[in-house]
Amino acid sequence: MFSSKEDEFSSQISSSQKSELEKLIEKEIDEIVNYPKKFLLESNGYTSMAKIGLSKSYDYDYDDGGIFYERLFSDTTSPIKIFCIDIPDEKTILRFLTFLVGKNQTIEEMTVLLKFEDKNILSRVIEYIFLYVKSDPKIKHLSLSYQGIKDYNITSFFEILSGEIIFDNEKDVDLGIERFSFFLALQKGEKYKNHIEILDISNNKGITNDSLPYLNKFIGFGIGNIYISNTSIKSDGELNLQFFFDDFFSYKDTNVLDYVGLQLHDNDVEYISTTFVGETQFYDIHTIYFMKNLITSEGINIFFNQLISNKKNHLKCINLSENMLDDSCIESLGQLIKSKKSIEELFLRKNKLTDKGIETLSHCIIGDTSLSILDISGNDGVTNNSYEYLKNMVQQSSIRTLNLTYSSLSKENMDSIEKLLKVLIQDREIPLLTISDVKSASKNN
Repeated sequence: MFSSKEDEFSSQISSSQKSELEKLIEKEIDEIVNYPKKFLLESNGYTSMAKIGLSKSYDYDYDDGGIFYERLFSDTTSPIKIFCIDIPDEKTILRFLTFLVGKNQTIEEMTVLLKFEDKNILSRVIEYIFLYVKSDPKIKHLSLSYQGIKDYNITSFFEILSGEIIFDNEKDVDLGIERFSFFLALQKGEKYKNHIEILDISNNKGITNDSLPYLNKFIGFGIGNIYISNTSIKSDGELNLQFFFDDFFSYKDTNVLDYVGLQLHDNDVEYISTTFVGETQFYDIHTIYFMKNLITSEGINIFFNQLISNKKNHLKCINLSENMLDDSCIESLGQLIKSKKSIEELFLRKNKLTDKGIETLSHCIIGDTSLSILDISGNDGVTNNSYEYLKNMVQQSSIRTLNLTYSSLSKENMDSIEKLLKVLIQDREIPLLTISDVKSASKNN
């Protein structure tokens, strides 16, 4: 299909890559001892390489930098692992992707940060990226967060992954050599099965439950982890998202449990708790993001109790903001804090906590030297009756940040606690905790 124009276009491409900067670029690259870890195609129309630690950059126009790209991306000794596309120019993206076809030896993660106002152009560029990723077995991680991805884009990606690359030359778009060259390079290249291990499509509100059948099939293609937080995918309370949970814990890198804004129900949390929390896969979890769901104390208590029983897990951050938690979960949460002795950040914003819950929580935090950030803002059941408990909590722990905004505490009491937070940790009277009791002692002694 392309053979009649191939020689003409190939000569144009070859000449565009040669420039008087070639020797200078070669010299610059030869002088670089430590290559950067990230390569960014920036929105200023230039290619910028930032050398980590030295804040040194090299800026070349694309046409003048062909040899620079070739040396940079085809050198197997280069530790560049992450490539970020951040430019609102369709032709430039096409030219760069065309260049990378068959040459990339190092990039394993591609992050896309597109800013196209024209939705048709955005859709085309996303398809180019899908086509390129399918052709490059080196790419293991594709990030498309906040890119306006919709259900039909997911369908398109499924079609690309499930079959041969299909070229559509009839699209009404005048991109000339750029589009032709990209498709020609893909057509000449080898055909691969899926090699993506991580797909981040979070924060795309155009992705709904209509995409669930395709996303399930992605897992069948071998994608090891799909991030769906803050999309329009919703739990139905009947474990319609179970395959995401199963997929997450079958993957080797499970540091962050991230399910935000999916309307998770207690059934979902109970499934995660009883199926995985006691397993070795949960040992590496250090961060839990369950914000903006429909989880109640009944479901989270099961989760907390299972976490307590998992002795090898060392949590650092738990965010349960904007759920339906009340005081009945605080006792198990407190036991979790005491048993782990590793939790540094705890977010309970906009739940249904009251003074009773704060009293219970204070008994578990006093003496704790791990917790640094506590957010209980937006709980209007927390009143001035909690002031003494909050004061004692701050004076006898390592809390540095305590968010009480939009509670029912008076401004005077909140200002008083804010002053206490400014006291240095080493100057606070933090009791030394033992297994059987609490021995009051100054941390300075």
